[in-house]
Amino acid sequence: GKTGYYWYKYDGSGSGLDLTLTSASDMGGRKVVLLVSSASFNINFPINVTDGAGFFMVIVGKNSGGAKGNITVSTSVGGGAGPNLEGLYLTDGTFSDGAGATRLSVRGSVVANSANLQRNLGGAANLNPSELFEYAPDQTLLFPSIFGARRINWKEVAP
Repeated sequence: GKTGYYWYKYDGSGSGLDLTLTSASDMGGRKVVLLVSSASFNINFPINVTDGAGFFMVIVGKNSGGAKGNITVSTSVGGGAGPNLEGLYLTDGTFSDGAGATRLSVRGSVVANSANLQRNLGGAANLNPSELFEYAPDQTLLFPSIFGARRINWKEVAP
């Protein structure tokens, strides 16, 4: 589009099915906004961007009955040298990372109604965190302006 952002929407209200990421996603320099409505988002593989150029944001919403709306990260996502998830992850529900034995590294932000952080590195947890959240100023700077403050111009008109 004109803004340079790719917008995708998944609506689970008809099928009742959740959205599941089934392969690794490297957005590169693309700017992607994913809206998930009436479903949960299951992340089974890493999501990465090119630092300073790429952007990823997912917004996950509950259904009309107040169910769904969660982000669940598979225990297989984790470990390695770089971040496992990059971008902004926003959910009406719970952000869960599973009871895995590898560190989950997130470069970006997670905003959730509640968080269920279950990783446990065992004895290594004394030296390293089980979950690492790294501030990513590039993701904040690339936040789509359409979500920003709106200007309202008041004009007094003669009756």
